[in-house]
Amino acid sequence: MYLSGYSPKPRAIIALCVLFIVGFLVKIHSEDLPSADAINVPEIYSDAFNKTLGFHRIFVTHSPEDKNRCQRNIEAIAKLVDLDIEFVETVTPAKASQLRIQSKYKADDESVAELLTHKKIYAEIEQNNFGSALVLRCGVDVETDLKMRLASALGSGIADEYDILFVGRTDSEPTEPMVDELKHALDQLERAAPLPEYAIQTQLTRFWIKKEFLQRNTVSYRSTFPKGTTHAYALSGRMARRLNRRLMQRMASEAHDLDFILADIAMVGLSMAYSVSPPPIAIYGPELENPSQFLRNSVLHSIYMRKDDPSIYSPYSDIAKEWRQR
Repeated sequence: MYLSGYSPKPRAIIALCVLFIVGFLVKIHSEDLPSADAINVPEIYSDAFNKTLGFHRIFVTHSPEDKNRCQRNIEAIAKLVDLDIEFVETVTPAKASQLRIQSKYKADDESVAELLTHKKIYAEIEQNNFGSALVLRCGVDVETDLKMRLASALGSGIADEYDILFVGRTDSEPTEPMVDELKHALDQLERAAPLPEYAIQTQLTRFWIKKEFLQRNTVSYRSTFPKGTTHAYALSGRMARRLNRRLMQRMASEAHDLDFILADIAMVGLSMAYSVSPPPIAIYGPELENPSQFLRNSVLHSIYMRKDDPSIYSPYSDIAKEWRQR
């Protein structure tokens, strides 16, 4: 007998039974599922404002002979931009020569040394299951607002899909936004050979063409023919695993350096390769004849660790001649 003379309807009883059975099945099934910690799938960070610029690690390669100068400059950059970095010593040319002969690698000693150095990094990425890493070469300089520029570049939605990201380049690319217009405009001005009374007008036109190109927002675009990229590039964990497993085979079968191999990855089109434009990380080599490329606000120059001002340089080596024209 039910309270107050209430008698439940058959439909209500059936509904309660169904809910009980469903709840019981859900509980059993949930106990069989692995937890989030057990799955442990690494993600590619998209927060460019953290201490590793949104990547899991930042590696900086250096040779034993330039360790002190390299550490001094890189640590100054890291302190100002607020970065955590990990130094990796390069394979020496003598060791590379020995390994080249033993393993019958086809590239020269310098290329073999660089390839083996970066392979060490790829192996560490794979071993630690890092989702991504930024690889820098000792002897680079960066923009003071590097984090903001990378946030702008990665904000276009590529953070979860790139295999390789070229953060620095010595040369322009055909697919790079505005670069064809820049080359064409500078070339046209050079060919025009204006009369003396128009010389000032030509200089002003050239100035505004350059300024418009250099002051555009930092963007990322699909890379097709990158060149001069080994001083600053990022790669995903899956790309690091692929390179770690295939690099030795390529070294034994072809005489190409790392720059060519990375460019080949982009040109073949089987991987998601992107470039950052304009490059916020550039080579700085005081010992070289043509040591640098453009940076709007160099970290090393801002803290008086380099005398030359990179804001006067061409953004790319392949347009340096046209850029210098008055």
